Amino acid sequence: MNNFLNDITSTFRKNKTLEVLTHPNPLLYQSCEETDVSDTEEIDALVKDLEQAMRSSDGVGFAAPQAGIMKRVLIYDISEDQDDLKVLVNPVISQHSEDLSTADEGCLSFPNIYFPVTRPTQVTVEAYDEKGEPVLMENIGGLLARVVQHECDHLDGVMIIDRAKPHIRKAALRAYATYDQQPEEFITIVDAEAQALSEQPTEEVIDE
Repeated sequence: MNNFLNDITSTFRKNKTLEVLTHPNPLLYQSCEETDVSDTEEIDALVKDLEQAMRSSDGVGFAAPQAGIMKRVLIYDISEDQDDLKVLVNPVISQHSEDLSTADEGCLSFPNIYFPVTRPTQVTVEAYDEKGEPVLMENIGGLLARVVQHECDHLDGVMIIDRAKPHIRKAALRAYATYDQQPEEFITIVDAEAQALSEQPTEEVIDE
């Protein structure tokens, strides 16, 4: 499996493909391999590719596997002016709070659909930056914590749909199956709506 993923990664890198992969692409459900933090030239080139993909899609975060590159590298920029790009290489969430918070999340790899996702309110993250220097983010919270957790999930092959309650997941997949018929619209799945949709007899849900 690793050789297969390495071949796929090599192809994407050679072709400089910046296409954002979307569900149910199997690469989105594979765990990524660690990146050699000493290879700063490779990391720099990768970050430029990822930033281009993220900016062109109006995202605030992006992980390498979303572009078919199976490396443990993610980027994010939650600044108001979108001019403060951050890079995390081989990030590990070493601690998380027992307190949880729920907020609507969307994903470039599950486009146009938003639904509530519950995550720890605070986390501590250990990683490296693009220069190979250690990074320690202690007890971060708010949007930053949510974005970092979301992108770290991608590195482990976990999508937001995997974090949803069963009835919300069912409703979100139904909405996703038809989103391309209304590409300019955004669909937000809320608990009550999801419950109602999940109880309606419909055609079989398209799933991974």
